[in-house]
Amino acid sequence: MKRKEAIKGICACVALGAGVTIQSCTSIPMIDHNIMNSKIIVQKSVFIEESFVLIQNERLPASLGVLRSEKKYFAHLLLCTHKSCELQAAGKFLVCPCHGSEFDQKGNVLTGPAMDGLMALPILETASEIEINVKGIIA
Repeated sequence: MKRKEAIKGICACVALGAGVTIQSCTSIPMIDHNIMNSKIIVQKSVFIEESFVLIQNERLPASLGVLRSEKKYFAHLLLCTHKSCELQAAGKFLVCPCHGSEFDQKGNVLTGPAMDGLMALPILETASEIEINVKGIIA
């Protein structure tokens, strides 16, 4: 089976409420987080066993993907830069269900038609948490 065919069979993620972490069929944790003062606070302890998590909130236009890579954190809005469809997590890839664009977890385009990487969000890091600034994208 080709990778794109396998990706088309991925099930959607569902969250059950504030602060509840669930597993999608791709085994990537989905966390429902509150937004306070245009920021989302994520405890670094979330990344002890995981390197990539999905964050959702009803005020966001799409989920956020947060990656810990070599002790550095990256946060991206998971909207395809081609036609603004919400991306789906598929293992180590983020896939657009509308036109098939693929991105890596750092937001780089792997396969078009998208030509631009994902929107990166500013992160402020403290000893125990990361603070993601979502000021320009929340409703």
